[in-house]
Amino acid sequence: MRLYGLADMIAAEEMGVLKLRRRPYPNLSGKGTVLGIADTGIDYTHPAFRKRDGKSKILAIWDQTSLEEDPSVPFGKVYLKEQIDEALQSENPLEVVPVTDEIGHGTFLSGLAVGNVNLEEGFTGIAPEAELFVVKLRMADEASRQQLFVGEEVPAYTEEDLILATDFLISSALERNLPMILCFGIASSQGNHEGNGTFPGYLNLISEQPGRGVVMAAGNEGNAAHHFSSRSYEGVVYQDVELRINDVKDGVFVEFWADAPDLYGIGFVSPTGEVIEKLPNRVALKETISFVFEETVIFVDYDRVEAATGATFIKIRMEKPTSGIWKVRIFQEEVYGGRFDLWLPISPFIQGEAVFLKPDPKTTITEPGNSNDVITIGAYDTATGGVFLESSRGFSRNGTVKPDLAAPGVSVLGPIRGGLYTRRSGTSVAAALSAGVALLLMEYDPNYTGLQIKNYLIRGAIRDGKDYPNTEFGWGKIDIYETLLDMRESNRL
Repeated sequence: MRLYGLADMIAAEEMGVLKLRRRPYPNLSGKGTVLGIADTGIDYTHPAFRKRDGKSKILAIWDQTSLEEDPSVPFGKVYLKEQIDEALQSENPLEVVPVTDEIGHGTFLSGLAVGNVNLEEGFTGIAPEAELFVVKLRMADEASRQQLFVGEEVPAYTEEDLILATDFLISSALERNLPMILCFGIASSQGNHEGNGTFPGYLNLISEQPGRGVVMAAGNEGNAAHHFSSRSYEGVVYQDVELRINDVKDGVFVEFWADAPDLYGIGFVSPTGEVIEKLPNRVALKETISFVFEETVIFVDYDRVEAATGATFIKIRMEKPTSGIWKVRIFQEEVYGGRFDLWLPISPFIQGEAVFLKPDPKTTITEPGNSNDVITIGAYDTATGGVFLESSRGFSRNGTVKPDLAAPGVSVLGPIRGGLYTRRSGTSVAAALSAGVALLLMEYDPNYTGLQIKNYLIRGAIRDGKDYPNTEFGWGKIDIYETLLDMRESNRL
């Protein structure tokens, strides 16, 4: 079970959008395309999502949190455009369509991608004439949260619900024969960071279809100290991975991944010096470890051959960990010079402090951003041109170039609940802006696949004074104007 959490005019200028708008041709604004977004919901009453005639740009909303029954979906309630338009004409819209966005994340991302121009606020969405399909995700259940020690107030969503949301978005676009770009601002540090699994695989398939594309936030784990990486060495018995824990409320969850066919054992040293010797290496080991001088209980789930990857995979759950320096002792058994990695959950999932003392900021792209064919976006600061400090770094564990590209992601202006605007930072911000750019290319040719759009954007990316591809910017900064110029020159050959 994986859980996923929650990435203005300057940005539009930086990405070549305003420069493009100053040209009479090809006059791209997203018309005839649709954004699909599964997030925290949307404030459908916001002016950013209303057409000139006052009607909504939203074609449908699936509210997964609704307790009403609707035969068209497995749970929750779907509201179609006609109902949303009726609500907008009402004095009390929420009495007609009771959907809102308490957190504001989905409203903000949707607005960056397709929001209307607002000259008074100095704001423009990238593809303001595109329409939307929206899924308001329901929160993860208590059992899933307890597994990862995620607090009930923290936004977290199950992979199963994300897959169902994706199905809804894709089928809705198919019914109306509309080209769609899916935008995801969610993240998970679970998995081996190679893009394996059901959901990443599904997103790859979508990206290969004409008229479909997926844009994904790279994650905000680049500066979190939540990743450790090392290699096995001949003659070394074990390596100690030091983990500082401070005032963690309930517990800490750690995942260990190693290259196949290498085999490792595992032990622990507590902050008081109590040693847990190497656990027996069996095909499927489940062990509960108690301490004499610590209240902590550690649950170890050891899988020598993980089903999806064939790799060695160890899940470590530290319940009520004592504050201090813990050592996760990694014993080399049958090793051939392979690599092993440990990851902590994404920052919002940790209640307190848990960091590796010798972290590796690379290979921190969150899942499913390591999916090969999706467009994974890192964030940079337009004021300095430098990478956003928290932006997750590549490459993927198997060497795939991720992020693919970078976009503005620091102090970007966008809409929030109540008809207001504010500034936010993060890779989900950069992903939403990039999704808008992808919609413009989808308008240019509705038969493009997401994989084609990714490669066109890579060809037109701005690469200035660095070695490319690199772990921070991927193949460079998105610029749709340069992309279209490159496409024109290619067509002349």
